[in-house]
Amino acid sequence: MKNILVLIFAITIFGCSDQKSEMALELSQLKRERDSLAEILEDINKNKYVFDSIAFRDIHSQNNTYSPNSEFEMELLVVAFNPNNSYFIKYDSIYEGSLINPDTLPIVNGGFKLKTSLMDNENPIWVDMNIKNQYGKTRKGTLYDVIRVKSSK
Repeated sequence: MKNILVLIFAITIFGCSDQKSEMALELSQLKRERDSLAEILEDINKNKYVFDSIAFRDIHSQNNTYSPNSEFEMELLVVAFNPNNSYFIKYDSIYEGSLINPDTLPIVNGGFKLKTSLMDNENPIWVDMNIKNQYGKTRKGTLYDVIRVKSSK
């Protein structure tokens, strides 16, 4: 009978220590998850911009004359954007997968200003759009437009 009691006691002690180490491991994992979630929440609170939709619109300046050798201005607005990032890179063309003359558009009052000279009858504008959000929507693409000058006839 003593042997049976000693065996039951030993099994109980070893069973509890295994359960205790499993609980310690689970507690450690839960603390790591909590810490990573706290970092995500801190990042979201700092940026305060997480959206489930993204849209953009282009606005041509009222001062554009569309005359040969004149300046042409437009503004790209992103609806649902993070002002800490730049999303647009203007370039002249693409050659063998590389952008020619890339230039990141500056942000002014939430809009991205684009300025170019109308040197030809047709003036192409290429802009890379890359709106990234770690927690919300992203949108990527190439915007292409041709600005035509007014004929002097």
